[in-house]
Amino acid sequence: MSQFLKTIESNPRLILAVDGAGALLTATLLLGVLGTFSNHFGVPSSVITKLVLAAVLFALYSFSCFFLAHHKWRFFLRIIASANLLYCGLTALLLFAHREQLTYLAWAYFSLELPIVIALAFFELKVASTASHP
Repeated sequence: MSQFLKTIESNPRLILAVDGAGALLTATLLLGVLGTFSNHFGVPSSVITKLVLAAVLFALYSFSCFFLAHHKWRFFLRIIASANLLYCGLTALLLFAHREQLTYLAWAYFSLELPIVIALAFFELKVASTASHP
């Protein structure tokens, strides 16, 4: 973990690529696990579709910013960090709305995913405000 932090410290814009990879991982897990085994999770397919769409859009945004935004990357990083927090809030609302259908596996999955995304978002905000590189 300390090597990761050193790498981000030396190239803070790299966090945009990390965010994009994380969003792709989220989309893959949502489709591949929750979608495939939906009867074990109880998450409606409409909810999975919305979350996958958001994750794919976030991945496209983050990777685009990583490759194209060389000078104003802090601004774009703040946007994706805010979007990640919004994703977590909307996910929590969707979970609450469908709480009667969800199984313990769904609660376990989202209990792992949401804190990771929240931690990443706050780390992104910290990097955006403290990074010394342009």
